[in-house]
Amino acid sequence: MACQLKINKYFLEKSNIFTFKVHACIVKNVINTYNETELHKKLKDLYAEKYHGKTEIPECDVICDIICDDNEHTVIEIQTKGLYKLLPKILKLKDTHTIRVVHPLITEFKIELRDEDGNLIYKRKSPKKLSLIDVYEELMGIYPILDEPWFTLEILPVTCTEKRIRTKEPVQLANKSRRFMKNWYKAGRELASMQESIILHGLASYIDILPEKVKEFKDGTPFCAKDLAKAGCGKQNYRILWVLKKTEAVEFAFKKGRTSYYRFAEYIQSKHSTL
Repeated sequence: MACQLKINKYFLEKSNIFTFKVHACIVKNVINTYNETELHKKLKDLYAEKYHGKTEIPECDVICDIICDDNEHTVIEIQTKGLYKLLPKILKLKDTHTIRVVHPLITEFKIELRDEDGNLIYKRKSPKKLSLIDVYEELMGIYPILDEPWFTLEILPVTCTEKRIRTKEPVQLANKSRRFMKNWYKAGRELASMQESIILHGLASYIDILPEKVKEFKDGTPFCAKDLAKAGCGKQNYRILWVLKKTEAVEFAFKKGRTSYYRFAEYIQSKHSTL
């Protein structure tokens, strides 16, 4: 009941940001296999084999990536980005299944450009790299369920190669997302390698992935968004603070000028003091 109230509040509060996206997801209901990427399919097959699961199984009016043959009827969903899109599906499954979401985190990204005949033009590393704290941007979309006992998030660091095709003329993408047309389009992402995954279960585990200097605030020291940035959170500081506030992991302490300060909730401080 508490989870449902939190989720209802979430949809009301964030309607101006997420309403269109979540509504589209509810109408669609499933991630269609015809729009499946190479990366998604590869990971789905690997996890189905690892956990002896069956793929693309209809359950509770949705299609599940993987359903495992275990006592908890575990559902495994692979989601490369936009974790909020899974929320409607998760809510339909939560009463009868435990749910594990596998989120590949691209720590190294290579770009492979070929011409329309398949000849390699170049292959290079992309400067784009993600770190563990970048996951908090995704957590903003699923914060109501982070502390639920039936939910687990598995972060899988991966390296990928994005395949691009050079075109003779500048082209627009199918989703019309380009402001300026370019003379190439994406042909998919290919899994190159995987590292050991990080399992997040329960609110404390999400705090544990924060930089060590942030964990020092667990002793009750008040902090603000700028303090998080200095402690190693960088540009993710406001997103991290937003998630911590929404999950009630932190409490308002005081205001100094126009800056709000927070401290970790007492139950988190008590866990810290026992370590």
